Amino acid sequence: MKVMVLYRSNSESDRQTSDFLHDYERQTGKTIQAVNADDVEGSQTADLYEVVNYPAIIVTADDGSLIKIWQGPQLPTISEVSYYAATNA
Repeated sequence: MKVMVLYRSNSESDRQTSDFLHDYERQTGKTIQAVNADDVEGSQTADLYEVVNYPAIIVTADDGSLIKIWQGPQLPTISEVSYYAATNA
């Protein structure tokens, strides 16, 4: 299972994304991979999972199949992300 945040740097949601990542790590002791949508990897990831709003939090199985995705400025709670991360690990 893999959790990542797809974001755009220097955007209005950049600070919100970094705060979420910091809070998630502080509360769970786990990190989430942050991927810049403006990089090659980020662009490919956005295309693969049809991301159109940023930031996007993506939970996938080990084989890359999508389990859950949240898109846009209304981020899920840390508990929601932790639930999907734990139940699908």
